Amino acid sequence: MTSHGVEIQSLSSGADAAGVAAYSPDGRYVVYAELVGGRSQLFTMNADGSNKHRLIHSEFADTYPSYSPDGKWIVFARAYLHRSYSLGGSSWNDVDICLTPVDGTSCKRLTRSRFYGISAPYFSPDGRYIVFGGIPRSTGTGTFRAHIVLFDIRAVTANMLTEGQSIEYYPAFSPTGDRIVYVTNRGYDPHKPGGYEIWTMDLGGKNAEQLTYLRKNLQAPYYFPDGKSILFVVDLGDENYELWRMDAEGKNLRRIAGPGVFSGH
Repeated sequence: MTSHGVEIQSLSSGADAAGVAAYSPDGRYVVYAELVGGRSQLFTMNADGSNKHRLIHSEFADTYPSYSPDGKWIVFARAYLHRSYSLGGSSWNDVDICLTPVDGTSCKRLTRSRFYGISAPYFSPDGRYIVFGGIPRSTGTGTFRAHIVLFDIRAVTANMLTEGQSIEYYPAFSPTGDRIVYVTNRGYDPHKPGGYEIWTMDLGGKNAEQLTYLRKNLQAPYYFPDGKSILFVVDLGDENYELWRMDAEGKNLRRIAGPGVFSGH
């Protein structure tokens, strides 16, 4: 993909392709999740799609991998509980973030919160923090809220940066590491369509600023490496999506790829 339009090259395809992919910092490798026997597993390959191999042979469901800034580690989400439903179907729950070296020789569980689900975890540019969106376990009210979690690798602590009745999800660091971009429905009726806008805040969860006012379901905002632009997804419904770009201040919004390119069908 170019920064001005779309030039798509498929590296993985078929019914078993799954999850989010991430490039290594040097651009030579890609790590991604693929379905194996009903559970997602981590794989790596060269950036041109060659030399594909399985990173970890896991009895759990692993997804959302991304590299550390030095390229030595991969952080990912692991679901520990496979839940079957009495009326059919199943889901993976009890999700926490884990860490593995790039050769997949070991795995360390970083959190033990047993989230119902999380968004992709990302390292801060200095490698000290990991940020992700987490859906805490139910309090018994039947109400689910997603909030932004900042994990401090040095202190081995996880701090909730947001709280309350709003839903916050899909966080990612700015290239300078002093801001976090994310999506929230703050100020909107959660029972009505649309209203998931892009905001930013500092590492302490303060100085929040709203960037978009589109009244659409926005997802997965991510800074360009120069910090001047933000890429994000617009969910059109029915598994159709658009890719948009805007300036880091929320100006000059434009679509760069339509649902004909990004579709769940």
